[in-house]
Amino acid sequence: TPSYTGTINTADDSSPAGIVKQTETASIVMFAVWLSGLVIVAVYSLISYVRLRRKIICSYCVRDNIYYVDDIETPFVFGIIRPRIYIPSLIKPEDMKYVLEHEQTHILRKDHLKKIVAYMISVIHWFNPVVWVAFYIFGKDIEMTCDEETIWRIGMENKQNYARVLLKMAAGEKRLKSVGVPVAFGE
Repeated sequence: TPSYTGTINTADDSSPAGIVKQTETASIVMFAVWLSGLVIVAVYSLISYVRLRRKIICSYCVRDNIYYVDDIETPFVFGIIRPRIYIPSLIKPEDMKYVLEHEQTHILRKDHLKKIVAYMISVIHWFNPVVWVAFYIFGKDIEMTCDEETIWRIGMENKQNYARVLLKMAAGEKRLKSVGVPVAFGE
């Protein structure tokens, strides 16, 4: 009988062992790509957070959790455990009431915590554009429901003034990039 003196390749591409090895390799590569993207998004978020912290470091307390800041263009809530309201120092006194009501409504509704959870989900699923679109829409929904509740709190007779202030804050001004800084609201 003829004898075979060569080696037997047990992990060729068509054998079950070869397919398992290819699958493991593909899984390792996909995990490395996912983890790299996660790190990149996390580093971007950390840089955005540090930049915002630098802007508000020179803020001064007006009362309670309300702070004036010279280097911001729009009011926002910042923080997790003890959220603070940061307001541009050039804001007009007649607008202050409505801005504070809006930002305090965010805090009462715990929107700052909801947005952080949604952002963490988005970061974990960074590769999925549908998740980022959902995060963006979620942020818009939070703002609209906050506006509705604020109008309910201040009364319908103040609706027009409130809308004027919102429009003034949004029109022609640089807005806070809340996608990179999930612990802040600036819409």
